[in-house]
Amino acid sequence: MASTVTSPEAPYRDNRLQQRVKPISVGIPPIGRNLFWFLDLSGMLAAFFVAYGVALFVHAHSASASDQFPGIEQLIWAFAVIAPVAVLCVDALGGHRPIGRQSPVRIILAGTIGPLAGVATLSTMFFLTKTVPYSRVLVLSYAGASCMTLWSSRFMGRAWRHYRVGQGLHIQEVTIVGKADAIKLVAKRLLAVSSTSEWNLIGCFPLDASGSVELENGHQLKNLGDVGELKEVMIHQTIRRVVMVLPAEGAGWLRGALDACDYFRVTAHIVPES
Repeated sequence: MASTVTSPEAPYRDNRLQQRVKPISVGIPPIGRNLFWFLDLSGMLAAFFVAYGVALFVHAHSASASDQFPGIEQLIWAFAVIAPVAVLCVDALGGHRPIGRQSPVRIILAGTIGPLAGVATLSTMFFLTKTVPYSRVLVLSYAGASCMTLWSSRFMGRAWRHYRVGQGLHIQEVTIVGKADAIKLVAKRLLAVSSTSEWNLIGCFPLDASGSVELENGHQLKNLGDVGELKEVMIHQTIRRVVMVLPAEGAGWLRGALDACDYFRVTAHIVPES
């Protein structure tokens, strides 16, 4: 099915209902974990070429310039050792979470610890084998370039995301299905934990009221009609997400509502009321 169903682990009432409603995330498709790995490894490969150029330049202007500097094919193993370890550490530190959930502190820490862990692995490997056939300038330059690559890619991603959201290009239209009291609690929770620059609460489908639902802030939440008319409403009204609060006595309307969400590829969140 195209709709996504979210349900909690245990039943709850009132304040527990508020706690279980998750923030509505902005409609920018998150970068997949595999794509993050590919982008990070590609960026670190580019950083390796930059580091090699730096090492070559330093060698050419050093006292040992008469010695021939190893070719890049002889040093590519530095990338083969450092990069996978670095990216694995970045992943473990949360550096492959959706870009909106990565704080600047997390970005800096993950982007620093990852390459340093790769260098530590390389040094340990050569210590155990009792060999040191590598350029320290190359390794240190590579670590620094990798850090800057990992930092810059994520900070640019955050800036681009912030710009897109600020322009209102990915606002999610949200509606709620449930009893009036449950609708008020869900709306209160959404207002508390989500940014209105990312979503717009356009109305509701109250199960026990015929008019608009008044929220705690005094805002009148428009009644979009009977839940049985959800599919017809979606034809004329843009809806991206539907939060369905299931009453304790059951919900015969649920199947029809899910079919409507599936047909229009609308995300559905199911939250038991009790």
